[in-house]
Amino acid sequence: MKNIVRFIAFAAPVLCFLCGSALPAQNAAPVISNIMAFPDELNNRVTITFDVADAENDALEIELRVSDNMGQTYLIDVAETWGDVGYPVNPGSGKTLTWQYNPGGLASGIYFLKIIADDRQPVDIQAIVDEVNPDNLYNDLEFVQGIRHYDAGLEHIQEVKDAIETRFTNAGLQTYRQDFSVGAFSGQNIIGRLQGQGNETQTVIIDAHFDSVSVAPGADDNGSGVVGVLEALRVLSPYQFRNNIKFIGFDLEELGLLGSNAFINSPGGKDAFETIAGVLNFEMIGYYSEAPNSQSTPVGFNILFPDAYAELTANQFRGDFLINVANTTSAPLRNAFDSCAALYVPALKVTTLTVPGNGEIATDLRRSDHAKFWDAGMQALMLTDGANFRNIHYHTPTDVLDILDFNFMANNVKAAVATAAHLAGIRHCATAVTAFNLATGINPPLQHQHLNFALQPNPAGNSTMLVLSDNYAKTLQADVYNATGNLVLRKQIAPNAANLLRTDALANGVYFVVLHNGQQKGVQKMVISK
Repeated sequence: MKNIVRFIAFAAPVLCFLCGSALPAQNAAPVISNIMAFPDELNNRVTITFDVADAENDALEIELRVSDNMGQTYLIDVAETWGDVGYPVNPGSGKTLTWQYNPGGLASGIYFLKIIADDRQPVDIQAIVDEVNPDNLYNDLEFVQGIRHYDAGLEHIQEVKDAIETRFTNAGLQTYRQDFSVGAFSGQNIIGRLQGQGNETQTVIIDAHFDSVSVAPGADDNGSGVVGVLEALRVLSPYQFRNNIKFIGFDLEELGLLGSNAFINSPGGKDAFETIAGVLNFEMIGYYSEAPNSQSTPVGFNILFPDAYAELTANQFRGDFLINVANTTSAPLRNAFDSCAALYVPALKVTTLTVPGNGEIATDLRRSDHAKFWDAGMQALMLTDGANFRNIHYHTPTDVLDILDFNFMANNVKAAVATAAHLAGIRHCATAVTAFNLATGINPPLQHQHLNFALQPNPAGNSTMLVLSDNYAKTLQADVYNATGNLVLRKQIAPNAANLLRTDALANGVYFVVLHNGQQKGVQKMVISK
C-alpha cells in the first residue's frame, strides 16, 4: 500500500535566539517565515519551503530536524536531504529543501519538522557571564535555606522541589521528576532539559543536590549550589545551543549520593540516546575567607597534591579560592573550566585537583554527586569551597546565608556558565517548526487514528474552546506546544463536551494543540493574538 502523508499545519516565524528579555545587543539572528511542507506520496519525500531573512545578509547554515514524539527530541534520520540546506545558503524567499525518508523506519503518526538557520556569528559569552547577579543568588537563598531533609524537613524540601520545578518550567525547559527508591528511602530528582538545536545526543549537565542534613538549614550545603543552578539557568536559557544542557536538582545526596546514582542507573534519568559531555557539579560554592589559616586540608593532601599545597602555604592557608576537583578521565573538562574561568572571570582564583582513577585514594574528594559520574566513566567536576575543610559551620545549625560571600558565589557561577556555553556550543540561530501526519501500510488507515476537534475562536485571545467533533468514551489529553516544539500547556479533556483552554499565560504566536487518548491523535494549529 502506498504511503499517505498529509500536511497538518505550518508555523509562523520564530526567532528563538532572541526569546529572552534584555539580552546583550549584538548581530541580529536570522528570521524564518512561511515554512510549509509538501508530501510526495509516491517517492517517500517531503519538500519543505520557507523564507529566511538576515538583517546583515550573512550566509546561513540551514539544518533540518525531524521528531516522532511531538518535538521532545529530533532524532529521526535526515541524512538524505538536499536543496537549500547546509552551508552556505544565502538569505531569501522561496527556499526549498527535500527530505527522502525511509518508509520502513517510520511508524504511522504525527511528525514535527524543524528548520534551523544559523548565521555563524559569534555570541558574546562575556556579556552572558556578566548577567550573573549576586542579588539573585541572595534572594533565592533566602527561600531555599532551611532544613531540607527526608524526615526532619519534609515540608520545606517539598517546597524547594516545587520551586525548582516551577523555575525550570517557566524557563521553557522540558521538565520532569525522576522518582526512585533505595530500600526504605524514596526520592525525586528534578530535571530540566534545554533542548539542543543541532545535536541532541550530547548533553552538558549543571547540577546540585538540594537536600540537607537533619540539623542544618544548609545555606552553603547545598543551598548555594541550588541557587547557583537557578542563576545559571536564568542567564543561559534565553540562548540556543547545539547540544542539550540539563539542569538537575539531585535528591538524597546526604544519604550516599542516591539521586545521582538513580539518574545514571535507573529509569527516568539519563536518556539512552545521550552522551554526557560534561558535568558541572556545584557542591557548596559560597564560603570565602581571606583570614590566614582559614583553609585546612585532608590527611595526605600534601603528598597527593604537592603543588597545590605549596600554593596554600604561600597564601597562608587562606580560604579565598574555588576548588575544581577532577579525575584523570575528566582532564579535558578540567582544562575547559580552568580556561573559561581565567578568560571570563579573571578575579576568581581556582585551585585544580586531579585525583588518579576515580578518587579511591582520596575519598574526601568523592563526597558529592560527581563521583557517580566518575564511576560510570563520564567526565565530571566537583566545584566547591572546600566544605568542612573551610566552612566551620558545615552540617550545623549555623550554616545560614549570612556567613556566605555572594560575590564569590557569583564568580563561581560565572565560570560554570562560561564553561557550559562553550561545551554546549552556543549558536546564533533561529528555528521554525511545522508538522505532518504519516501513515504507512503496516498500520490502520489514518482516518481511523485521527481525533477530530475544533478550536473556537481561532485565533484565540485569553482562552479558546476545544470542541470535539465526534463522541469519545475516554478522557482525552490536550498538549499545547509552541512553535519551537516545547510543551507549554497540558489539560485533561472531558469527552462529549466543550472544554475551555486558558491561554492567558501564553504569548502571542503560533502553537500546536495535540489531542490524544493513547491510541488516537489529532493536531490543530492555534494562533494567539491578544
